[in-house]
This record gives sequence, C-alpha cells and structure tokens, in this order.
Amino acid sequence: MLTDAVTEAKRRQQVYGMLSLLFHEPPARNRVDALAEALPEAEGLLRALEESPADAVQQEFYSLFMVPGPAYTTPYESVYADAGIEANNRVKPRTFGPSTQAVMQFYDRIGLRIEKSYPELPDFIGLELACAEYLCAREAAYAEAGEGSHAERARSLCESFVRTHLSKWIPAFVARITEKATTAFYRQLAALALAWVTREAGPCAPL
Repeated sequence: MLTDAVTEAKRRQQVYGMLSLLFHEPPARNRVDALAEALPEAEGLLRALEESPADAVQQEFYSLFMVPGPAYTTPYESVYADAGIEANNRVKPRTFGPSTQAVMQFYDRIGLRIEKSYPELPDFIGLELACAEYLCAREAAYAEAGEGSHAERARSLCESFVRTHLSKWIPAFVARITEKATTAFYRQLAALALAWVTREAGPCAPL
C-alpha cells in the first residue's frame, strides 16, 4: 500500500504531466480525463472540452501557441521575464535571454537532458511544467524506496523551480491567453494552470 507521501507526489506528477501535454499539443480526451482525476477543479475543463467543437479547439491551439498571428501568445519565459532587445528603434520581446540560461542551468543541476530533436526552447511553458513533473516523479520514487531525505530534496527543488521560474511569468502568460482565446477550453486551461502554479509556489508567489 502506498504511503500518503507517495500518493501525493504521484498526484502532483500527474497534474504537472497532463498540464505539460496540454501545452505541447491539442487536447486529447484521455489526458483531460487524467487531469480531472488528479485535480477535481479540472472538471470544468472537461466540460469545456465536451461543449466546444473539436476543430475549433484544435485550431485555437495552433493560433495561440504555434503560428505567429493576432492571437499568438508567446509561450516562453524569457519573453515575459527579460528586458526586450532594441532593434531598428523598436524594443522587441526577446527569446533565449538570461532567464532561459537560468532554466538551462537548473536542468543541468538536476540531470534533466533535452533531446536534440526537441523542437521547443528550454523555457517553453510545456517543458517547464515537465521539469516539475520530473521532480515529482523523483520525489515519489525516493519516498516509495523509503529514502525520505532524498524525497524531501526533490520536493524542495520542485518548489524552488516553480517559485523562481513558473510563478514569475505565468500570470502575464495566462492574462494574454485569456485576452486572446475564443474557446472556453483554453480560458479554463489558463485559469487552471495559474491556480495550480500559484498554489504550488506557496505564499511567496505573485498574485
């Protein structure tokens, strides 16, 4: 029988994992089901998926996160966290800035390697969520093996990463999605991600 610590770590792993996948590609029903199983607040997201035309939700994924255009919502930390780059007398949002470098250093620190074929930047929202998922998986494995101090270390690293990175920029990212999204699904997903990250980051997280 799993201990409460293992069960909770695996639940958090599942939430981070499903959120990561939902920012990587258009939603699949089984993934939203899995998220709702681990996080009761996601029942509203499931209803929104059921009530929205599938083609509209799929198209909005590409409009919001993949194809530059009026609805595009840049899904990279550095665009929100770092000062822009001045070019041709205009200040433009920057990618691969100092915050990206900091994220890469954190990945190196915990032994997380990005495959060369991975198409996104290191500070992509889906990859940062996957990093938290990875640390929750380590916490669960250590707790299951009875290695409490290592489990606590993994939990502390996850909280530090969420507080230092995700919680710093997800409010602005979510505000942009809320402004641009036309389907209830992506407005719900944005609100859910913000609420979860804020909760995980703890009382020091920005509102």
